[in-house]
Amino acid sequence: MVVAGLNVSRRLLACGSAAVVLACGGTAAAQNMSGSSLGLPAEGMAGAGLPNMPGGFPQPGQPIERRFDVLLLGTAVYDSNVAQGGKLVQNARGVTPADEIYTPSASINALLPVGPGAVFVDGQIGYDFHQSNTKLQSERINMSAGGETNVGPCGGSLSGSFLRGQSDLSDLSLAVTHNIQQTISGNLGARCTPLTGVGVYIGVSYAQTTNDSDGALVADSHMEGVNGGVSYTNELLGLVSVNGSYNRTYYDDVLPGEAPQPSYGQVGASISISRQIGLRLNGEATLGITHVLPGDAPVAPGAPVVASEPAFTGLTGSGSLVYRVNDRLSATLIYSRAVNPSLQLGADYQLVQTVAMTVGYTFSQRLFGSLGGTIDNRSFEGIQTTLMTTGVKSDNGYGVNAALRYTIGDKTSLSLTVDYQVRNADPAIFDYSSYRIGLTASRSF
Repeated sequence: MVVAGLNVSRRLLACGSAAVVLACGGTAAAQNMSGSSLGLPAEGMAGAGLPNMPGGFPQPGQPIERRFDVLLLGTAVYDSNVAQGGKLVQNARGVTPADEIYTPSASINALLPVGPGAVFVDGQIGYDFHQSNTKLQSERINMSAGGETNVGPCGGSLSGSFLRGQSDLSDLSLAVTHNIQQTISGNLGARCTPLTGVGVYIGVSYAQTTNDSDGALVADSHMEGVNGGVSYTNELLGLVSVNGSYNRTYYDDVLPGEAPQPSYGQVGASISISRQIGLRLNGEATLGITHVLPGDAPVAPGAPVVASEPAFTGLTGSGSLVYRVNDRLSATLIYSRAVNPSLQLGADYQLVQTVAMTVGYTFSQRLFGSLGGTIDNRSFEGIQTTLMTTGVKSDNGYGVNAALRYTIGDKTSLSLTVDYQVRNADPAIFDYSSYRIGLTASRSF
C-alpha cells in the first residue's frame, strides 16, 4: 500500500471489528497479497476506519464532482530477498533470494454523478513477471465498484471489491510458496447524516477469501458482519461518531485427519472523529474496544468440542494526522491496531499493529520527494497446533524508504523508490533483511 509516497507495510490499516464495516472489506483488508511495485509517491492519503461512503462518496447533501482518471504504469523492481526469510526459508521454499520483478499495470479512478446519486469504479489491474522465481508470477487485481443514491440528507450505498494475486510470503507457512489468493467482498449501507447535527447509519458486509496453493492448504475463510452508529457534525467538533459492530469469521478448509479450524467472532464499540484544524492540520482517529468471541471446534476428529483460547479483549483502532507545514513540506502519521483472520492453519486469528510516518517535500513544480519509516508487529493467537510448526508465531518489522517523482509534461512521470526492511520473527528462521529499488514510468489519460 502506498500512502503519501510511502510504501507502507502490507498489513497497515487493516480493519478491526471496531472499525466501520462500510469503510472496510472484512477479510479483504485482513489477508494480504504481496506487492512487487513500490508505487508512485503521492501527496494524499485515505482515511481509515471512519464512516465514509465507499468509493470516496461525499456525505449526502454535498455536491458530487465528476472524475475519470486512467493511468498506465510500467514498474521494474530489484528485490534482494524475495523469500522474506533466511537461508533455511529460502531453501525450503525453493526461491532464489534476489530477483527482478516487472509489472505492467493500468488503474482507473472514476466517480460519475447519476441522478441524485453516483456510481464509482476504482482499482488497478496488472501482472507480476519474475525474472528468477517464475513460480511467484501472478496477475494482480484490486478493483472495487459501487453506487449510492441520496434523498435529502439520507443516502444508501452498495459496493463490492475483487482482489486476486500472489500472497505475501510472510503470511504463509514453509509448506506453501505459490499461493493465489482471491477475496470477493460486498457492503450494503444506509445513513441519514445531515451536514450539521445528529445522524445515524447502519451497514452489513460479507467477504470470502479462497486460496489456490502449491503445497499444504491455506486457510480459506468467509466473514459476515454488521455495524451501526450515531454521528454528530458541527464546525467546532468536526465529524464525531459512536460505532458498534459485530462480525464472525468462518474457516472453510479441513485437512484430512485434522480437526476443523474454529471460527471466531468480534464485537466492538468505538468512537471516531474527523476534523480539519485550521488550514494546515487534518486528523482522523478511531479508538475502540474489541472482544474476540472464541469459536468452538473439536481438537481432533471425533473429540469433544472445546472453545479455542485465549480470547482477546483490548484496544483497537486507527488514525491519521496530516500536517502541511507550508506549500512545499508535509508530514503524515498513521496508526492501526486490529484483529484479522489468519492465513495459517493452526491459528485462530492474528493481532496486527502498525505505525508509519512519512515526510513529503515538493522541490519544484515537477519534482516531489518523500522519506518515511514503518514499525509493525503481529502475533498469531488462539489454538496453537502442530500445523503451526512451519509457520510464524509472531514477528516485528521495521522499514525505511525514500522516493522521488519527476513529472514530464502534464501526463507523464518517472519515479525512483528505495525501501529497506528488517524482520525479527518467532521462530528465528523467518528473520530477514532486504532492500528494494524500483523504477516506475506512468502516463495518465
